[in-house]
Amino acid sequence: MDGELAPSFVQKKGTRQGSGLSPCIFTMPVDFAMKVADMACEELGMIGSEDEDKRGAYADDVAERTRNEEEASVSLQQFEAGAGYGGLGLNVGKTEVMGCRIKKAVVSEEVENAMKERISVKVDGEEMWGWIVPAKWRAELGISEWSDDQSKGKMAIQFDNGEAWLVELSGSGWIKDSKEGKSWRMKKLGGLTSLDVKIERDKKMGKKRKICENCGSEFASEVGWLQHVRGGRCQKLEDMSESQLKARRATRAKAVLERGEKLFEVEQVEVRSCNGGVAKACGSFLYLGSLTDKKGSSGPEIRRRIKKATETFRRLWRVWAMKGLPLKLKGRLYSAFVHSVLMYNSEVWTITETEMKALVGRNGYLMRRLVGEVVRSADDKRLTESQLLEMLGLESIQSLIRKRKLQWVAHCARRGDKDLSWKRIVREVEDGKSKWGAKLKEDWKELGVNTVRGWCNKVKDRGWLASKLGTSKRKGRAKKRG
Repeated sequence: MDGELAPSFVQKKGTRQGSGLSPCIFTMPVDFAMKVADMACEELGMIGSEDEDKRGAYADDVAERTRNEEEASVSLQQFEAGAGYGGLGLNVGKTEVMGCRIKKAVVSEEVENAMKERISVKVDGEEMWGWIVPAKWRAELGISEWSDDQSKGKMAIQFDNGEAWLVELSGSGWIKDSKEGKSWRMKKLGGLTSLDVKIERDKKMGKKRKICENCGSEFASEVGWLQHVRGGRCQKLEDMSESQLKARRATRAKAVLERGEKLFEVEQVEVRSCNGGVAKACGSFLYLGSLTDKKGSSGPEIRRRIKKATETFRRLWRVWAMKGLPLKLKGRLYSAFVHSVLMYNSEVWTITETEMKALVGRNGYLMRRLVGEVVRSADDKRLTESQLLEMLGLESIQSLIRKRKLQWVAHCARRGDKDLSWKRIVREVEDGKSKWGAKLKEDWKELGVNTVRGWCNKVKDRGWLASKLGTSKRKGRAKKRG
């Protein structure tokens, strides 16, 4: 500190994340590595005045943007060298690089490998159930038969009874055996749903699940199994009618949407580290808890947030089922635990009309689950969204997102013109093509603000925005009743 070194000491037990010394020791060499990398890139002419926000970092989560593959490789190597001087190493295996209009995009092998689908085939009057994937990914189903030449352009099927078939797709809904040339009708039952993914994950982790003895369905707890049995949904697939199977089917697109995912196309860019390791090319990545793709769309992150909020709501089912808690208190808990997950980082979302409908629809569905079906209005009609919000003491999703964005923009403006976030906001507002900036200007006009400078002057008074948004705190204390 202050140009002097502290006395040396021996760390016997290692630094842990819970230790106050750990982040201090870690942050200093990371900050040093970033400064060294910036100086080296500036000397090479890779950084200009417009690139001051080219790198962002929070603890060990570092993101950087460059103009091409060569600059990305140089920048990564300079950062790795600076980190190595400070005693840190770069994990190239976990480093991801996303190209944007640099090379031709293709669907990544990892995504294609995950596109397996549930099917049924009727053979000699007997229904056979199994999974189908492109034959080159047969190992995904545990199949080790056939060579790569034999598998080229074909599909592999692993049936539940242990049989493995190599087939060709011949026409809509028909498969043809590669050896005997026979054809059978195939029914597609859909891709992996979020429940299937959870079951597979639990199996890998060794978690025990409740299995229905009648139909073979698996459940995380006995509560889900009891609802399955008592609700009359316990039925074998073989006994289901054609209409029931159609209703049950989850298409690939629907299954991917349910899991909050999207099939991202990947540009196979090549970025190398100092030791020659190649960073993994990706079509999207997570940074500070938010999903980012090369188009900058908020849609994938919104779908992911809807899924996470639903999972959070379901984990708290014991709280929602408590009869002693008033609805207003449940509403406050719902806002604290579910809304905070659903609208995480919503300040920077560019939301389309369809995505807003999805957010509002899921919020309404969860509120109905919280209130319970037994609660009805006076004329015994389905409760509207406004009635649910009033019962729980909550605000609409549109209002909450607008408040969060305006409060964040005001906070950035108060930090001054040198703040990188505020510089980016000003750039978005002044850019006529930015949808996010156009929406922000609309919100400003509703508050009577027309310019950036006018906004800065208004938000200096914290009470002004709070009064406009209805978030000002009441002064004084409630009188105690005797």
